[in-house]
Amino acid sequence: MIPPTNTLAPTSSRLPLCEWVDSTPLGASGSTIQGRVARSFSPAKCRPSPNIYPGTVGTLDRYFEMISPFGNPTTENACAKIIIDMGTCRSGEINAYVQVTAYSEFDPFDMSQGYLGDIGDAQLYTQFEFQLQPHEEFYIVGQQIHGIQTDENGENCIFSVLVEVDANICDSLTTRPTERRTVSPTISQVPSMVPTTLSPTTSFAPTVPLSSLCEWIESPSMGIIGPDYTRSYWSIVIPNYLLVSKYLSWDHRFE
Repeated sequence: MIPPTNTLAPTSSRLPLCEWVDSTPLGASGSTIQGRVARSFSPAKCRPSPNIYPGTVGTLDRYFEMISPFGNPTTENACAKIIIDMGTCRSGEINAYVQVTAYSEFDPFDMSQGYLGDIGDAQLYTQFEFQLQPHEEFYIVGQQIHGIQTDENGENCIFSVLVEVDANICDSLTTRPTERRTVSPTISQVPSMVPTTLSPTTSFAPTVPLSSLCEWIESPSMGIIGPDYTRSYWSIVIPNYLLVSKYLSWDHRFE
């Protein structure tokens, strides 16, 4: 277990704030976990605090690498912002290999312990936040999204973080750090799932009766297709002005 947080005084061994710091290559330390932090699909924020641990997903062995320690240099509670450059831990515009998380202490056998926050969805976001106590130290932990034995698992990739503790600290610097490339999907990168033209007279069965409008409608159940994968079927109802329902469905994989 990584030592618990020191909230008494700042230490000289802390990594610098407001500067880009690189990780060691994924897998270089040989450190492993079983599963990883589940995707909450929304980055952690300083408010409300504390952030709720989203759970652990999967059972496959995965690598993790740490960038640490950072710390709150102030004598007051502060908001930490973690800005991420996926570097080589990304394939193409969207596919990321590392789920970036933050801990006050990190136990590979109980990843809920010491949890402060995480990126939510590494495919979509590039920063997250969490609250710190005075002089509190914390650890950035990059958790491999795919298992060690899977193809294209990002082994040996390097990501970087820039840590801000209350924006005023970095804003007070005479020279701000050079911003690195951050990639997030744009609308043009998301495949269209809706026909470009919809005829008001076109009917897609089944239709939703009027009594079903403004009511909750459950989707079909999810099916397990592997130890770390599920296949879910979602139905989207897009009624037009004639109340003709359009149904779309697709497969979504949760790693």
